[in-house]
Parts: sequence; structure tokens; C-alpha cells
Amino acid sequence: HTPDTKDFDTFRETADFSYTNPQRLEKTLLELRGEHDLRVVVIDYEKASNPKEPSTLLWNVLKQALPQQAELIRQQLEANNDDNKLNQTPNPGLNERGLAIAIQACTLFSHDEWKLFRKFLEKNFAKTV
Repeated sequence: HTPDTKDFDTFRETADFSYTNPQRLEKTLLELRGEHDLRVVVIDYEKASNPKEPSTLLWNVLKQALPQQAELIRQQLEANNDDNKLNQTPNPGLNERGLAIAIQACTLFSHDEWKLFRKFLEKNFAKTV
């Protein structure tokens, strides 16, 4: 199987690594080290993950990628988890359609243009109580 690497979405949906020989894949990746600044780390997915605790894989990958900073990053991320701001609605004054438009349009505007557009959304897509 040779996925189309030019289109990431196609690659993500069609790539099937279940038939890959792990030793051959690792050897191929190690050959790329000469051309690119790569460090190949092999992680056993079955040992590094836990279906009952999805974040286990994240913490194990983090330990491999940044061993010196992993524990500090974990503490900071878990400390921020209690922050009430994380659970707030981004714009509680907009209805569902207004929020959908805002999410799609926010990258199109400069900061000043966004302020004006947000006022337009708040006027025309206000949440009714």
C-alpha cells in the first residue's frame, strides 16, 4: 500500500500499518536519520496504552519525547485541569448557528475586524433563553 502523502487527510484515512513488519519499518526510519535530523523511538502501543485511561499513552509518549520535562509538564497540565475557565462556553451569548459561524470565520479576520464581526453575530445570532 502506497498512500498519497501529498494529501494528509487521504493518508490518514487510507494508510494501514497493521501489516507492517515493525523491524523493517524501524530499519527504514533509521535510514532517514542521515537525511533528516531524526530520533527514532519505538513504543509498544499495547504496553504504553490503557483503554480505561486514554491519557496513559500521552504520558508515556511524553516521557519518551521529553524525559527531563515530562513530569513538570504533566503537573502543569493536571493543575490547569481544575481551572474553571476551561469549562466555560467561548461565547455564551450566541446560539448554535452563531457559534458554528464564529468558529468557521474567526481565522478570516484581523483582530479589529473580528470585534466588528462578533458584534454582528451577537446582534443576529443571540441565544434566546
